[in-house]
Order: sequence, then C-alpha cells, then structure tokens
Amino acid sequence: MTPATSPATQRRQRAGREYAAVLLLGLVSAGFAVMATTGGRSWATATVSADGLPPRVFVASARSVAPWTTAAALVALAGLGAVLATAGRWRRVVGTIVAAAGLVVVAGAVLSGSAVDSVLRDDIAATTSGADAAAVDSALDDLSGGGWRWLALAGGVGIAGAGVATVLRGPGWPVMGRRYEAPTAARRPQDETDLWRAQDRGDDPTAPP
Repeated sequence: MTPATSPATQRRQRAGREYAAVLLLGLVSAGFAVMATTGGRSWATATVSADGLPPRVFVASARSVAPWTTAAALVALAGLGAVLATAGRWRRVVGTIVAAAGLVVVAGAVLSGSAVDSVLRDDIAATTSGADAAAVDSALDDLSGGGWRWLALAGGVGIAGAGVATVLRGPGWPVMGRRYEAPTAARRPQDETDLWRAQDRGDDPTAPP
C-alpha cells in the first residue's frame, strides 16, 4: 500500500510542474520570436508589375521595419535562462524584464503596418521605373508573406505571459541549486554499536563534527 503524500510534498510537486510548464512556454515562444525576427525574415511582400516588365517582388523584413524586436527576443531568451538561477525578488525582477521584452516584440509586430508600407513604397520607388502610383497602391493593398510577422506576435504574447507568471508565481518555484543539495538529516544519538562501527571505518567518534 503506497503511503499518502503529504500536503507539503504535493505543493512542491505542483510548483515544480508549474515552473516547468511556464519555462517551456517562455523558451518555445522566445525561440519563435528570435526565428521570426532574424535572418531577413519577410514580414510582408508586395508584387509590382511595371509596363513591359515582369512582376517584381519587394520584401519588408523585421530588420527593416522593427529592428528592435530582435534585441527584445534575445533579451527574453537570456532572461528565461536567468530565471533558473534566481530566486525570490530577483526572480520577480527577471520576470518583469522578460514580460517587458515580450511586450516589445508584440508592439513591433502589431504596430509595424505603417513601417511596412513606407519601406516597401521607398524600395519600389527607388528600383522600379514605369510603375504608376495606382499599381504601387494596388500592390501595397494586396500584401502577402506576413507569416513570420504573426509568428513574432505569437512569440511575444507567449514571452509576456511567461514573464507575468514568473512575477506572480516565481518566488514559490524551486531553485536550481537546491535540488542538488543533500538534505540535512537530523543527528540521532549514537549508541555503542555506532561507535564501534565508526572505529572500524577508521573514524574518530569523539571528534567534533
């Protein structure tokens, strides 16, 4: 018959599961955000047809319309790693930084619409001759290729959620170093058998601990 688990042990187990779930959410979300904001990922694509020329594709990347989102995603990733090594109020501080970084990524994805239009319009004007204003406006009204932008948005939301959860719940989560510490056992009185066994091992049972 399995002995009943104590309430304190159940609380520790719940805290450990919650900790792992929030950390996994944050790391996966930060990975999505980093992937979506680096490497010239397309946040929008416009196809313009000039008279007598084949269609040309113009790309607005995260680097060109919201360059700070990459830095915010990397800060979030580093902050989530720091959650492992902190405790108490310092873990709350780290959680606040992570949440703020996530909100920056969200803002970059949501508010970059005007920047996308401006960047694409400038690129089209600089490299395409013969395209009239109506063709350019039509291309900008029919943008495509925004999947990376929305992935960045989802990643930012997940990062912010993990950061807020860390602020609210983090101090009650386990600390990385403590799980590897040997539990301190209560010293029990030594009887005569213990003393003989200590002497057999070569220990001095009269020496102070």
